[in-house]
Amino acid sequence: MDHLANHFGKEQKKLLYETVFAIEADEKVAADKAAAEAKLWSELDSHLRNITVLIPLCGSGSFLVGMLHILDDLQQRGRPSA
Repeated sequence: MDHLANHFGKEQKKLLYETVFAIEADEKVAADKAAAEAKLWSELDSHLRNITVLIPLCGSGSFLVGMLHILDDLQQRGRPSA
């Protein structure tokens, strides 16, 4: 989360947190609308496509799988609807 806040600015941290950690459908709708109004989706999508997630001692790999699910969800939500 701090990585995104460092890239987008501390003033966007709350919005980024709400967007990344939205779980319920209504939370996602509200967060996605706020991100669209702030015009974050295009840059966020571009940034997430180039991000590298590294955990040296991955153990079971569950952290990496969880990150994959979060990144996939964000990329699907950030795509313009047809």
